[in-house]
Amino acid sequence: GSPHNLSFRVKFFVTDPSKLQEEYTRYQYFLQIKQDILTGRLPCPHNTAALLASYAVQSELGDYNEAEHSPGYLSDFCFIPNPPQDFHKEVSKHHQQHSGLSPAQSEFNYLNTARSLELYGVELHYAK
Repeated sequence: GSPHNLSFRVKFFVTDPSKLQEEYTRYQYFLQIKQDILTGRLPCPHNTAALLASYAVQSELGDYNEAEHSPGYLSDFCFIPNPPQDFHKEVSKHHQQHSGLSPAQSEFNYLNTARSLELYGVELHYAK
């Protein structure tokens, strides 16, 4: 890989994602929040993380299909740091309930759920 890492960062967190009018901006914001949760920058309880991950899977893979999505279909995905053992099962269970959601709707639901996290919109900086 490249030694360089480019990230889309925001100066102000959006309190209501529905106010983002441009779909591309909303998508970039979705990617940034997803990355913040993955790296642990935005702490997230496991039950909420499973729901958020299921929206991300719905956005990327579409509707759950038992023939297509055999057990372990989420093994290549990484959603949170150090997931518990049954995390992917919980994500899969939520994913099955999202049938019919388009990628844009899934990303919107992701952002709408993420904004309810306790430390959403807070940037922690360590000081000595």
